[in-house]
Amino acid sequence: MLWSDGLGFFPPFMVKIGYWMPRLWGSLAWAPKIAGNSCGKSIISYILCGGTAMHLFTDTENPDSWMKHAKGLSQLVQIRGPDRYNNELDITLLKAARGLVVMHSMFSGEECFLASDKWHDKMRQQFTSDLPPELHYSIESFFAYFTYAPSLVHKLYGLRHADTTSAETLHIISEVLSKALEMQIKLAIWYEQFSHIVPPPTETISSTGDALYPVILTYTDVSYATIYCGYYSYMAIIHEILKTCGYPGEHEAIVSYFRDQICKSVEYNSVGVMGPYRMGFPLRVAFEIADPVTRSWIVNRLEQFSNIYAAAQPENYQTVL
Repeated sequence: MLWSDGLGFFPPFMVKIGYWMPRLWGSLAWAPKIAGNSCGKSIISYILCGGTAMHLFTDTENPDSWMKHAKGLSQLVQIRGPDRYNNELDITLLKAARGLVVMHSMFSGEECFLASDKWHDKMRQQFTSDLPPELHYSIESFFAYFTYAPSLVHKLYGLRHADTTSAETLHIISEVLSKALEMQIKLAIWYEQFSHIVPPPTETISSTGDALYPVILTYTDVSYATIYCGYYSYMAIIHEILKTCGYPGEHEAIVSYFRDQICKSVEYNSVGVMGPYRMGFPLRVAFEIADPVTRSWIVNRLEQFSNIYAAAQPENYQTVL
């Protein structure tokens, strides 16, 4: 089973390469510059391999280091272009990097270049037999939807401080509302199919005696837990948009429900060295929509993660929604 990071997947050999890359190369800053020349094209797959895994070892003392690394990695993937991803190694690297690419887009305000049919077609390619075709297709369908999340979040940021009486803002609200409702329908159909392939989580008593979440969620596998947590995150974003746009419905209660689903998944899905990476994005979303008590709970978890995952440092978790 591959090690999952957000919605990317890391083969174990990449972890070793990632450990040594920063010691050999220093940073990814120069890598995009050679991606276009003939010499660079012959080695860029291996640079991308090391660079993708390198963020496992990003400087945890500097809260900005992961974002700088994510930017360099995103540039490298984009400069290569979708036509360069044609074999098992390159497709594996693309899938390993994509979660970080989307996170960078969402929190930097930059457009997510993966949100296109050409990139989606590349990511749907399957070279391995470790996943049944039906499950592979379902996961890739979700990630294709997920690449549109940054653009929705960026518009949500803007609406929070906009003059809701202006014609321009009303036009934006209408546009965002239409896209959010369309995505809500797509995700509902996707969940119905996915939950028939992969069993939903079951509830059990927390082994740590957690006061806020004494009942937690357990899954059949951490990789599947990561997909479910990605779904909870996206649904929380969708209903936060619907609430902000004034669309009828119990959106505040639904947002709280998906926030709690994420938090209830932490005990199961944050275990091991890859745990903080799997839960980094979902907890970022949960933090944005949390009440003060839940936010304090999340910060405590982040402090436990931050010595492993630079992006999980509480300093990085300033509310922006």
